[in-house]
Amino acid sequence: MYEKKRKVSKKQSESKISLLNKNNKVELRLKKKRKFDKILEELENKSKRHCNFDNNSKKTDQIFDINKLSSSSDNDIPNDESLSILKVYESNNNPDNGNSIREVSLTKDKKQKNQNSDDKESNVIYLGRIPHGFYESEMKSYFKQFGTVTRIKLSRNKKTGKSKHYAFIEFESAKIARIVAKTMNNYLLFGHILKCSVIPQNKIHKSMFIGSNKQFRPIPWSKIIKKRYEEPKTKKQWIKLQKRNDSRLRKKMLLLKKLEINYEYQKDKVNR
Repeated sequence: MYEKKRKVSKKQSESKISLLNKNNKVELRLKKKRKFDKILEELENKSKRHCNFDNNSKKTDQIFDINKLSSSSDNDIPNDESLSILKVYESNNNPDNGNSIREVSLTKDKKQKNQNSDDKESNVIYLGRIPHGFYESEMKSYFKQFGTVTRIKLSRNKKTGKSKHYAFIEFESAKIARIVAKTMNNYLLFGHILKCSVIPQNKIHKSMFIGSNKQFRPIPWSKIIKKRYEEPKTKKQWIKLQKRNDSRLRKKMLLLKKLEINYEYQKDKVNR
């Protein structure tokens, strides 16, 4: 009986000691949290004073992970390290130091973005992969639903007059052009996926819209050649034609002789 009581008493004492140790650890963590809260308040007050003292000085916000610090063990963060952190923070915020803050210039990426934003403010659109049959009149009637269309230039072949499947469209305002570029890009039309984009002002050439808003009429080369052949010819022209014909016949006769073919062409003279 006595031995059992002793064992029970030992267990109770051990449990009490463990509870005390846990309570002590919790209290230590709470104390650390309070200390760091005070440190942060002091730093914020100092930063506010320095901002009022010098308008050109920049605000510096340094946030400590208090939860990580509190969850760490007692030996993880000594008092010397916290003091060193405070010294570094104070040295950075002191306006008395001779280190003046330099004005940082914009990087290349920011400059390029600003330039692109200025260049994109144009009212001209590029439309590519245009299907057969979607020409100037059809384009004007279709794009009127977005806004007023000022000029349309469909690039065509000069000889045949067929379209090269890309065009340039000018709208009244830049907002309409942006809306059209967003809606019509990758739009399926008669089995063709259209490609639409806004052209920046730097890339718009003066001769881009020459001959726009006019019906393109190709040159009828076949009719011109037919007229040339049907026109009455002079004696000089006939003499030139006869000389060419004679030279061709001579070459053919020489080839026939090499092949051992006896053939002679007898031409009849015609009085012109």
